Formats: sequence, C-alpha cells, structure tokens
Amino acid sequence: MSPLWVSWTGIGPAFPGFVRPVLQVNLVRLVFPALLSLVGAGLFYIGGGKVLTAKRAASRFEPVEATVLSSRLDEGPDRASRAFAPEVTYKYTYEGEEYTSSTVHPGGTWRTGNRDRMQAIVEEYKTEVGSEVTAYVDPEDPAASYLREGRLRHAYISLGFGVVLLAVGLALAGVVITF
Repeated sequence: MSPLWVSWTGIGPAFPGFVRPVLQVNLVRLVFPALLSLVGAGLFYIGGGKVLTAKRAASRFEPVEATVLSSRLDEGPDRASRAFAPEVTYKYTYEGEEYTSSTVHPGGTWRTGNRDRMQAIVEEYKTEVGSEVTAYVDPEDPAASYLREGRLRHAYISLGFGVVLLAVGLALAGVVITF
C-alpha cells in the first residue's frame, strides 16, 4: 500500500511515476501523534483540574455543622451507563444564612462503575439522616461546600495517563522533550 500525501491539491495515494508535490507528509505520522497528544492533553487538563480543586478546597474551606437530609445512590441518566455516584443532600448554616447542598467531594463527584464503593458512601450517610455531620464551606462562596475529602485516585490516574499520552504523542511527532 502506498503512503498518503498532503499537498495544496488535496489528499491521495502516491502512484509510481506520479510527480509528487514538494510538501509530502505521511498522514499516519501526522494524525496519530496529534490524536494521542490531544487525548493526553485532555486527560491532563481534567485530572489536573480535579486535583487542584480538591487541594485548594482542603486548604481554604472551613468546617461547619450540617444536617443530613437524604442519602441515595444515583445510577446515572440510564441504567445502561453503569456510572454510579453518591447523592447526599444536607443543609448547613454559615454566617446566619442557611444553605442546602448535595456535593459529597470537593470539585464534584466522579461517577464510577464501582457500585459497591459508591453504595458504601450512601450507607454511611443513610444511617446519619437527621443527624449532625461536618461539612466544609468556602468562605468566599458559602453556597459551595462538600462533605468529605475526596479520594483522588481517579484524578491522579487521569493526570498520569494524560502525561504519558501527551509525551508519547509529542515523541512520535518528532518533538524533542528535554528536562
């Protein structure tokens, strides 16, 4: 199979005896590294954002007493998705104002296919419905709160895969990475 080429005239096969354009690029060498780099950059952005949000929240948010109103397992928009998340609704008072929230972890909740782990979080708060728990509130935006420190395993995995895919994509594209 002959390689593909790109020129100002378009894309097509390189035929023997065909006058090739001055600019010749193998599309596999161009597209594959670009896709790897884009996916890697996206994973790096998502994972890094979750990690930064959680770290910032842990250092800035203040603990307050909250009352658990309800606790249930959210199974996603359709049962076929198999993406579970705990949904715990609670109310708290900060500087005389009452707020209601359902954010369990800082930076939002990651959905996962691990139903048992998410059900364990739901059960932990289900036994405490009506009781007092500690919530953490952003003093700059008291409507933003969370109940528990998030396990950042998914965020770090996303961040790690993002770095690896980005580096491999750039290396395949011929970009030299030096430290």
